[in-house]
This record gives sequence, structure tokens and C-alpha cells, in this order.
Amino acid sequence: MTIRKEIAVDLNTLKGQKEYYKNVCKDIVKIYNKKNDDFTLLQKAISKENCYHPYSDYKDILRESLEEQLPTWFGNNLTIINLGSLTGKWTGHLIPYAKQIICVDIVDDGFWYIQERYKHEDCEFKFYLTQGDELENIESNSIDFIFSADSLTRTPKNILQKYFIEFSRVTKRSSLLYIHLSTPDDYKNMIEYSIEEVQNLCYANDFEFIDFIPSVFTVGSILVARRI
Repeated sequence: MTIRKEIAVDLNTLKGQKEYYKNVCKDIVKIYNKKNDDFTLLQKAISKENCYHPYSDYKDILRESLEEQLPTWFGNNLTIINLGSLTGKWTGHLIPYAKQIICVDIVDDGFWYIQERYKHEDCEFKFYLTQGDELENIESNSIDFIFSADSLTRTPKNILQKYFIEFSRVTKRSSLLYIHLSTPDDYKNMIEYSIEEVQNLCYANDFEFIDFIPSVFTVGSILVARRI
């Protein structure tokens, strides 16, 4: 089943991001023939994906970070949002914890690719095409864990504030956020957040700030917070 919401109005602040992500998806998936279940083609597509965001250097660190940050009682039966899923590179790290993963993005070009990539996994996948600041069709109080990597680092602050309102609505009590954000001195075109700004976002939306740890990805830091 696919959760879909048609985009009625483009958000001008996200227009450039949409074009960038659409091009990334097209560049990756054109290598993989949708009608051909050839593992070699899939591997070539994944290699192309890694050219955009280096993966091999970070995958083990991310796995260790998730093991450290996720409480043991979380188990493997979670409903998870992967915000900014693109073609699902980081999604695979969530599967061991998930009964269901909802992949959310501002473009849907990578959704079928995720289905192909993980079709043999014992996990249900759903997909949500967002306008870029909402999770409107995702049920309230239904999410255990929200994960985002290499996505919100370019999101304008007013858009992130709207997302946090939605995070608060869709999450259950004691659920966790694991959100990759930029910090001062990161690359150009990143939206910088101080620890005070991140703490205020949490407190204003019923999240307990836990930590703002150095990123295990490229730049920035990862917000870890718990819904209260």
C-alpha cells in the first residue's frame, strides 16, 4: 500500500532541492532496469548512489551509533519514518528495528527503487510524498522512531519548525528522533543550527533533548530527542 498526497503548490524554498533530488534519483535508477531483476545492475546503481554521498566510510559508524542511541526495549517491531529516503541507502539500517518503514520524500522518483532494493526483507514499506513541511496523511500517535540523514541539512528553519509540529503529532510517547542537522562552519548552502536552537525546537514541541552528537555522516550533528 502506498500513502500518497498530491502536491498542490510547490514551496519556493524547496524548489531547488526537489530538482536536485530528482536528478540524483534519475541518475541512479536509470542504471537499474526496472524490468530486469539483475543483481549486478542493482549493485551498479548502488555504486552510483555512493558517488553522491560516500557510504562505505559511514555505514559501520551509523550502525554502531544506532545501536548506542536506540534503547534495548525498542526491539524490532517499530513503525519508523525515514524522512528524506531518496533511494533508500540509509533505509537498510532501519530494517532490523522495523515492522514497518514509511519512506517520506519531496520527490517520489526513488520509491519504486526502494521497493526493488528491499523486496526480500521481512518489513512492510509504505511511501509518502510530502509537500516538504508536512506529514498530514500519517496517523497521529503512530510512530516509534523518526530517522533523517543527509536531508534536513538544507531545509529552511521555518520549514523545520513546521516539521517538528508534525513530529510531535505523529509520534508516540517515548518515541525517538534521530535527525541529521547542520551546525556552524559546515558547507555552503547548509542551514546552520546552534545547540540552543535545537533545544528550543525540542522543548516547544514536547520533546526531551537528549544529545546533539557529531554526525556519523558527512557534516553537522545528529539530534537525539525523546517524545514526552
